[in-house]
Amino acid sequence: MATVGDIYLEQIVGMSDTLLMRVGDMSDEQLAQRPGEYLNPVGFIYWHILRIWDFDLNLLIRGQDPSNDAWHRGGMTELSGYNPDGHGVGGRGIGFGYTDAEVDEMPYHHTALRAYHDLLLLETKDFLANAEESEFAREVLFRDTPTTVGARMQHAVAHSFQHIG
Repeated sequence: MATVGDIYLEQIVGMSDTLLMRVGDMSDEQLAQRPGEYLNPVGFIYWHILRIWDFDLNLLIRGQDPSNDAWHRGGMTELSGYNPDGHGVGGRGIGFGYTDAEVDEMPYHHTALRAYHDLLLLETKDFLANAEESEFAREVLFRDTPTTVGARMQHAVAHSFQHIG
């Protein structure tokens, strides 16, 4: 019988595979190209999906400090040449409230984005493999509002698919 962790793993892997089908063959130039004036490049959307996934997994579920999320621990600032700290709404650097100038200053390196993606998938698989059933009902706070680990896992999947389209 499938566990709750197995079900979330199936959803996360499905989302991850779908995301890679959409961006896997894109060049850095394609990732950086705006499809129209004031429209965000595909690379920005890809990065934003990964940042929210990281936020849900590491900040909300695991309770880690923002400086210890997968982006920072994984050396993505160095690999990509981009530090998201201080950007966007509240300076969280997750893609909300970015100005066009902030979107344009980000380098869109497929290698770095893929490394970040792979790291998040690995960390998620590790978390799910070791989570007890009761873990998914554990309360966490999001904007001072109680939610659950399960709801944050669902958010990571749903948010991603909303952007994948």
